[in-house]
Amino acid sequence: MKTDLSVRYLGVTAYDGAGFAGWQKQGRGERTVQGDLENALKKIFKGPVPTFGASRTDVGVHAEGQAFHFDAPFEKNPDSLLRALNANLQKDMAVKHVKLAGKGFHACYSA
Repeated sequence: MKTDLSVRYLGVTAYDGAGFAGWQKQGRGERTVQGDLENALKKIFKGPVPTFGASRTDVGVHAEGQAFHFDAPFEKNPDSLLRALNANLQKDMAVKHVKLAGKGFHACYSA
C-alpha cells in the first residue's frame, strides 16, 4: 500500500530456488519468493506490504542478489528491518541488504 506517508525500501535477497515455484505469487498455494517476503513483511508491519522484484525467476531457479522494493507504512531502521526479515524467513532464503530508497525508485527499472 503506497501512501504519501509510506517509506520505500530497496532489498536484495538470495535464495535456493529448489523449494520455490519461482518469484511471483501464484495464487494456488505454492511457495514463492515473493510470497515468503510478503508474509515476513506482513508480520513486521502488521498488515499487507506488496513487493516488486527486479525480475521474475522460474521454478527451481536460484538467486544470489535479486533486488526488490516495497513501500512500508512507516519507517523502520534498515538494520533492524534486515534482522526482522531474516528472522521470519526459512533457511533457504535470506535478505542480504535493506536500505531506504527514493519514492521514484523501482526495482525493475532502477536497480
